[in-house]
Amino acid sequence: MKNDSDQFASTKLDRVDDISDELLESAMRQALEVAMRARRPFGAALFDITRRRVAYCRPNTTREDHDPFAHAEMNVLRAAAQSDSDLSNHILLSTAEPCPMCASAAIIGQVKAIAFGTSIATLVQLGWRQIQLPAATVIAHGSPRIEVRPHFLESETDLFYQRYQTQPYGGEQ
Repeated sequence: MKNDSDQFASTKLDRVDDISDELLESAMRQALEVAMRARRPFGAALFDITRRRVAYCRPNTTREDHDPFAHAEMNVLRAAAQSDSDLSNHILLSTAEPCPMCASAAIIGQVKAIAFGTSIATLVQLGWRQIQLPAATVIAHGSPRIEVRPHFLESETDLFYQRYQTQPYGGEQ
């Protein structure tokens, strides 16, 4: 008898759209939960396609770690890379569009896809300092090409960032 992971391993998934929205929504909500508790309101999750579950979930820790590179996406990719060198069966989900550094790291790590909520353009409108280079542009110039699913649960993530702006530390970079 096959165990669950054998059953999942035999299922070929070619696109992010092959994963149920319910599973990806759950992963994004986990990223939102860590973002809500973080000093910097950004969260990322790495969804394992084979096991159909969140493998890692991390917040942005740039302040705590005194590390300007400790974005949520970098933190989740680093955690995964330490235990699993093959990230090609993972989807990176982020509460906000990955910056050029994080999008590049996803290419280098060879994740299957990226899904994100709030766009860089919206973050800029809300007062966040950003490099205004969309993740899709970075991905288009990389190899391997990663599928990008923008605006995923954007209504929830945009609302989160709009509410964060009204907090005492909102928009601080």
